[in-house]
Amino acid sequence: MAQRTCSIDTAFGTSVDVSGDGNTLVVGTPGDASSTTTINGDVSQTIDYANTGATYVFQRSGTSWSQEAFIKPSTLTRHEGITLANDGSIQVLGGGQFGNDVSLSQDGNILAVGSFRDPSNAKGINGDQGDASATRSGAVFVFKRDNSVWTQKSYVKASNTDSDDRFGTNVDLSADGKTLAVGAHRESARGHAATSSGASTSSAASSMGPLDQNDNSAEAAGAVYIY
Repeated sequence: MAQRTCSIDTAFGTSVDVSGDGNTLVVGTPGDASSTTTINGDVSQTIDYANTGATYVFQRSGTSWSQEAFIKPSTLTRHEGITLANDGSIQVLGGGQFGNDVSLSQDGNILAVGSFRDPSNAKGINGDQGDASATRSGAVFVFKRDNSVWTQKSYVKASNTDSDDRFGTNVDLSADGKTLAVGAHRESARGHAATSSGASTSSAASSMGPLDQNDNSAEAAGAVYIY
């Protein structure tokens, strides 16, 4: 039987962002298949780690661009399986897909990267990445650049982590990098209603019932978290 070769779809360019001065470019690659958990580690691609994801950072000097960093998260979420088509193409099921969305601060020194299929059951900031009991709950990884050296600073989870919330589907940093907004498009909790112009939440509570992040009766209603 003839040997069949398979290509890995790294999906380079799924997400992009650029610094305010246009000199730093970040590119998400949610299909990346390297096994490293360090920055600027081995980029070799292997099917076992397909869809763990990665992010590339490029720096411009004058009119020339060069790669500054190859960023992987501190924990990798491996895929749940693959299927192989007759044409040799593969479909990877699951994986953390780190890099599905990216956001840079204006100066390009703070980077937030979504990994919407991260399975950790941790809550809040820098929790236990190894507790993989909340499948597809999602996470955001935050990195900081000092001169040209990038390091991971924060592992961000929701305050009410649940399976299939997809926290990290979208991420956005403020210009100064001090405020982070994270979308979780399949969050099912009733949450807490935002108010404006001095309005009270009492009317919302009376019509919808008590507002509770742990009440998952609003299936896939979605939520946004601000840090």
